[in-house]
Amino acid sequence: MYFNTTVGRCELCELNCLNCSNSITCNKCVLNFYPETQGNSTVCVYCLTNECLECTSPTVCKTCNEGFTLVDGYCLLCSAIIPGCENCTYNATTKNATCSLCVDGFILANTICNLCPQNCGKCLNSSFCAICDPGFTTNLTTGECQPAAPNCLYAPNTTICLTCVEGYYKNQNTCLPC
Repeated sequence: MYFNTTVGRCELCELNCLNCSNSITCNKCVLNFYPETQGNSTVCVYCLTNECLECTSPTVCKTCNEGFTLVDGYCLLCSAIIPGCENCTYNATTKNATCSLCVDGFILANTICNLCPQNCGKCLNSSFCAICDPGFTTNLTTGECQPAAPNCLYAPNTTICLTCVEGYYKNQNTCLPC
């Protein structure tokens, strides 16, 4: 809002404008818009790149959406810079990216993402699995994921089943067809 001295009351700023000096001058726009001078007025224009949270022109970003990092005015997908990375930051001085969070199937180690063991959804380190993918169970000695009992979805070991796959029911520690 701004105070219109001509009519002596507060009035709303233009659409997508958070802060304005008068009816034709926007100083700060909502997210995904930037102020652009057009003739004698300053209006809010939409950022053309979906990765931008804030931009300074149609294609140059100021800040990025989650999962992207700002590199020389452009928002790059973290996983394209660091495989398996979900959230990262880029240091323009050192020209290095560091990861702060990895996607499932990867583990964070020294700002990079290391692949978990095969068939592992969440791991304690790159060789020991904490939670195996459905249909597999963790070998507590080796940390590897081994196939669960036949037709078993979730199991604490290779002989006991907690949940069966669809079309099967649990009978003691095994899964039988319905």
